[in-house]
Amino acid sequence: LIISLEDDDPCETYDQIGDCQILMGGGRLTMMKLASLQDNIDFAKKCIDYCAPGKGYIFGVDKPWVCAGDITENMIKTFQFVSEYGKRR
Repeated sequence: LIISLEDDDPCETYDQIGDCQILMGGGRLTMMKLASLQDNIDFAKKCIDYCAPGKGYIFGVDKPWVCAGDITENMIKTFQFVSEYGKRR
């Protein structure tokens, strides 16, 4: 079972649920659009460091993409970071 998170913090949710479920989330579409790339990367790194090592975690976004403007340069670069960083964890 994969639990897809919307407005929930993956780290807080992991503390409540434990490692009996796979969590997906951490990326926020509004943050991808409005925050700096470094803020997005820092948050993604925090989520991976907290939830991923030896646990079930998938980095994903909180809402479905509904228009071309949802896919931003920040999002692409953040997911590239997650892909590379996740391999090292």
